[in-house]
Amino acid sequence: MNPKKHSLLNELIILSFLMLSFELNAQDLSQARELCKNLNATNRAIASRAGYDLDQICSAPNTTLPVREVVVPKEKIPRPTVSAAAVIGTKTKQVSETIAPVAVVGMGTDDGPSQLRPFGYDLFANAPTTFAPAESIPVSADYILGPGDTLDILFYGKINNGFSLEINREGFVDFPELGPVGLAGMTYGEAKKVLQARIAAQVVGTKVSITMGSLRTMQIFVLGEAYKPGAYTVSALSTITHALIISGGISDIGSLRNIQLKRSGKEIATLDLYKLLLDGDTSNDFRLQPADVIYIPTIGKLASIGGQVLRPAIYELLGDEDLRELIEIAGGLGPKANMSSASVSRISPEGFMNVIDLDLSLESDLDRSIYNGDHFNVNPIINEKISTVSLVGHVYYPGQFQYKKEMRVSDLLSQIDDQMPGLDLHYAVITRFDKLTGHLSGIKVDLGAILADRGSEQNIFLQDRDILRLFSIDSDRSSLLSPLTNALKRQTRAGELAPIANISGARLPGAYPITKGMTIKDLIDSAGGLRPDYPDLDYALLIREDVNLSGDIEILSVDLRHILSNPRSDKNLTINPKDRLVLFSLNDNRSNLLESTVNTLKSQTRLDKNAKLVNVAGSIKFPGTYPIVENMTIDDLIKAAGGLTESAYRYYAEIARIDLSDPEKAQRRIIQNNSTSFSNVLLKSGDSIQFRSLPEFGDIRKVTLNGEFAFPGSYVIENGETLLSVIERAGGLKDEAFIKGAVFMRAELKAKEQKEIDRLIRLLNKDMTTELLVEANSGITTSSVQMNTRNKALAQLTSIQPIGRLVIPLKDILNSSADDIILKDGDRLIVPKISQEVSIIGEVRRPVSVLFDPKIRQKDYIEKSGGYTETADRRAVYVVKADGDVMFARGGLFRFGFSKDRIEAGDTIVVPLDVDDSRLNGMPLLAEVSTIVYQLALGAAALNTFSND
Repeated sequence: MNPKKHSLLNELIILSFLMLSFELNAQDLSQARELCKNLNATNRAIASRAGYDLDQICSAPNTTLPVREVVVPKEKIPRPTVSAAAVIGTKTKQVSETIAPVAVVGMGTDDGPSQLRPFGYDLFANAPTTFAPAESIPVSADYILGPGDTLDILFYGKINNGFSLEINREGFVDFPELGPVGLAGMTYGEAKKVLQARIAAQVVGTKVSITMGSLRTMQIFVLGEAYKPGAYTVSALSTITHALIISGGISDIGSLRNIQLKRSGKEIATLDLYKLLLDGDTSNDFRLQPADVIYIPTIGKLASIGGQVLRPAIYELLGDEDLRELIEIAGGLGPKANMSSASVSRISPEGFMNVIDLDLSLESDLDRSIYNGDHFNVNPIINEKISTVSLVGHVYYPGQFQYKKEMRVSDLLSQIDDQMPGLDLHYAVITRFDKLTGHLSGIKVDLGAILADRGSEQNIFLQDRDILRLFSIDSDRSSLLSPLTNALKRQTRAGELAPIANISGARLPGAYPITKGMTIKDLIDSAGGLRPDYPDLDYALLIREDVNLSGDIEILSVDLRHILSNPRSDKNLTINPKDRLVLFSLNDNRSNLLESTVNTLKSQTRLDKNAKLVNVAGSIKFPGTYPIVENMTIDDLIKAAGGLTESAYRYYAEIARIDLSDPEKAQRRIIQNNSTSFSNVLLKSGDSIQFRSLPEFGDIRKVTLNGEFAFPGSYVIENGETLLSVIERAGGLKDEAFIKGAVFMRAELKAKEQKEIDRLIRLLNKDMTTELLVEANSGITTSSVQMNTRNKALAQLTSIQPIGRLVIPLKDILNSSADDIILKDGDRLIVPKISQEVSIIGEVRRPVSVLFDPKIRQKDYIEKSGGYTETADRRAVYVVKADGDVMFARGGLFRFGFSKDRIEAGDTIVVPLDVDDSRLNGMPLLAEVSTIVYQLALGAAALNTFSND
């Protein structure tokens, strides 16, 4: 084996032995030091592969006695600190279970003992689980040397050499050139002077540098109420606090103020950690010597203080402190402490808790003695501002301002030129607080009047804590006022109605606080005025709840036109709590808007009274049910329903009235009113009014002519007007007109065709569903031909559009050889240009249109379309003439008897589906479906050829 590797292996074995041993002798220690001093990168790499960290091993404390086995965790986990429950004698729990977070410094409320932490124990919350002496800490001159300390010596000058010398157990060092030198018991400063003097005298021409090397370790004891009492090996520089930290700190019942240092059985010093934590005083943090004992007695006298102090906690007292000193220990009073509102909870001799009020502004109370278990609490000042007024809302500089006596609204406002654009000058609200009741109220302010004349009566005096809120002309002020309206609702007592009014139909609808003397006009102004979209000035309603709190409502008529022009009129009613003002525009369907109100009135129906409702129908703009108001006439109802329509007969109204005079049965009487005015006809609850239409009044009826007319377009028709009459009005037909190909459509026929299509779709779906069920139950599989045919037919039916074609003999009508057609509203006539094509559709291989040739027969046209398909019915081929007539073959296959039966330009040859084919057996609907599909397809094709459609 390579000697170097053998040597390195031996070194590693020794290092591993040092790490795992519990007891080391002096020789091993010396050898380990030498190995650690000479470590290189190769040593560290080999040790790392073997699973050892040489740096950690070499930095571990040296020990000569059995020590506690310590496992260094991968993650530092804070140790649990003392709980409040432990120090007041209740069951101890972990802090995370019992200690509530302490309030922000100086801003806490009434913190009871169970909410406070004992002071000082958090110092040890993150104490390390092991303690290694620091080698780089400077050593002071008064450090006393002893066995195990090492001095680093450097000669320079005549002799250049460096070495480390360790003080042996006898207190000597074997100094080169000097021999044994006794240093134990000397201070570090004294030893340096002695050595420098002897070297200067005995080693001529050589100077020396002396520094401390590694320090000795020593064993001390931490006993009493330590977190982990026992024997610990510490550095020679360690103090009492170092020992406390390596032992994990103080237990839950250990004292922080009476930590004793004992040496050889005698008490040398007492450490008060409060002085260290609060004042930074380390004068009693004595340096330890071998075999020293740190004794931690149990906790002494306790008192807690919470609330408005800077450091609320549970404190340990020495025994004679007063309340003044406890407040100083707690950091002093917080900025919001109420000096005149404090208390102490104290255990009475009888075993009960007593509360004693304190005034911290009195010296006598500050000098009070503290008893064990006392809990002091300092209350905060009332967190409300006084002597202030606020300006908020649509303003450049919102905020709070100092309140002064005889202060007015104008004192918060600048000139009108300094206001924000869009400020509503007609509505502002002051929120006022009543100091006696604690209730809020609203006061309306007219800013325009104040800014125009500061001597105006609107420029009212402000009170302490008033809030003046300004609005823009388009702000959602109902939501901005919600804090006030919600407060008004909350402070309303039983038997009262909230002083809030609702308005709908205004520019800014919503809920508004009722201000003093508020009228209908004021409520409209509060909501930003009327809507700009044609407000109805002749009809508005005020819905008022019953003052007896029965839930019933009363409907009052509002003469909006009169109120807006005469605000001081008696009709401008004062708003009551929970009133609802309903406004309308001319285009509002007020019957829908009043639906909830109508339902409420219906629910109020009693045995002795009808619902206060009337119904209007007929030639009225907004028919429906309306609330009846006092002295309501037919004229009033007409205004409520938006007025009569153009078709209304203005001199007649029919009233259906229920007669309840007979207690045995109700009778309905019809009252006919013929008059030029309905202003004197009073209505009653339950009346139903019908307005008739003018005779012969109806909507304008039109027909449309498209195609080859001199003047195509839409024409208004008279009652009973005929087709020929309208054609003449259109200037007649052009020379290029294809009269045989004319298409006439009628709206009512289109609706019938759509019904037929829907019927066939339902039947076809039903047949398909039935077929699937039969197939599933019997195991008989439907052929793919049948399924594909059904699906194709269903798709065609679903996609096809009805046209409502009516076959007419247009040529005969024009020649006066056939009866003319009386037109209906929506009729349409299309006359295309002359056609030269013949179309072939249906069960052919390639449905096409080909140029008309008088020399060829129907068979030849079918051949041009690719011939018949396998499902074609060759015996049932028919021809649809250009005018829509259907012609079947007579006297033989594909032979036609008359000239009209011959194929002409514009005709369509239809090859139908052979429903008798064995492959299509059981599908009787297909013939009907295919017929209607072909017919509608032909009509659609005729429309598509017309470019002006």
